[in-house]
Amino acid sequence: MDRREFLKSATAAASGIALSGVAATETATASNSSILTANCLWGAFADPVSGQTDAQAYLALESKIGRKFALTRQYVSWDADLPGRVARWSASNGRIPYISFKAIHSNGNAVRWAAIASGSVDAYIKKQAERMRTWGHFAYVSFHHEPEDDPDCGSASDFRGAYARIRKIFAAHNVKVRWVCALMASTYDGGNGGYRQWLPPVYDMIGVDGYNRFPCEPKRTNHPWQSFKSLFGSANAAAGMQNKPLFIAEIGCVEQDACGYSSGDPLAKARWFTAMGETLKSWPRARAAIYSNTTLMHDGYPMNYRVTSSTASLSAYKKTGLQAYFT
Repeated sequence: MDRREFLKSATAAASGIALSGVAATETATASNSSILTANCLWGAFADPVSGQTDAQAYLALESKIGRKFALTRQYVSWDADLPGRVARWSASNGRIPYISFKAIHSNGNAVRWAAIASGSVDAYIKKQAERMRTWGHFAYVSFHHEPEDDPDCGSASDFRGAYARIRKIFAAHNVKVRWVCALMASTYDGGNGGYRQWLPPVYDMIGVDGYNRFPCEPKRTNHPWQSFKSLFGSANAAAGMQNKPLFIAEIGCVEQDACGYSSGDPLAKARWFTAMGETLKSWPRARAAIYSNTTLMHDGYPMNYRVTSSTASLSAYKKTGLQAYFT
């Protein structure tokens, strides 16, 4: 299963997540008042392992790193009711949800952005906005993260129009959200026509998703090891040029000796996490850092992004996340 297929399956399951009976087991050590007002909000997407519910996955990861997450990441398909049960659990237990909903049905069928922009599905969007307003909790929201990767939905111009239409309807319903425009890191580097053509007319935060996949890329010589700074530096620069906060919505790094390679530095990922923290502290525009704690197939290669991929990596991620800047 590649990353796009994984996201489709994750959103398809979102409306049926079992969450009961886990809230009382919270053991996080950080107080809500501190984690929610940190300089940079520390968050994660906690992908459940076999037998876990989504809530249990978050709680288990929090117990390993010794703190509560400020942000949780949720993927929601077009035909699922907002905000989604994970977001409801997250907000009711002192975290802020980051909700990304795509114009793609749970069966993988695309919704054309042009149709959304035209107003032909306004009735459905208004129902979603009303659900969010009735829910009443604050959230960060992204409409269709990584639109560059879904050409079946339309062009960049179509995306801008759809984003604007949805944001306007949500605003009319007084929904309490901050709007993130989440593009791929490569787009800020100039790929996919460059980031400017994808930015909607009104949004609150520059969003970016990026992964350090070396040495697991099929053409490893064309995809060298990337530091956190090199991976997200162009997005941070774009945030400055657009005078917007930076929201790093997906972060992932594999071990340097992953995917059957034995020559890599076994401490490289741990150092990557340490450098990530130092870089974020030097980027005042960076307001959120959400790590993708998951294992995915990408182009036929297994990508173990989990912070528990080694004892050293877990220790470095934990130490970074407990720094005062992030709590």
